Amino acid sequence: MEAGQATKARRTPEVLPLSQVLGSPLRDNEGGRIGRVDDLIVRLGGTGYPPITGFLVSVAGRQAFVSADAASNIARDGVVLVTILGL
Repeated sequence: MEAGQATKARRTPEVLPLSQVLGSPLRDNEGGRIGRVDDLIVRLGGTGYPPITGFLVSVAGRQAFVSADAASNIARDGVVLVTILGL
């Protein structure tokens, strides 16, 4: 590498076991608990780990699908939504 050339750090995505996300809290963008994550929906057919495309969640006793685009964070302690959805 030449002197003065900027390097980009490569960040490896965290591998998050499905079992740690299932049953975790579904939270609004302020951290308030609004439901529970019942299942994850993934897209199969590519290489590597399949990307998450959505979640099956329970909110107020009803199940609903939430797109992965609506999540700002997916972690062991739950899924945080970008905004409150009309569930």
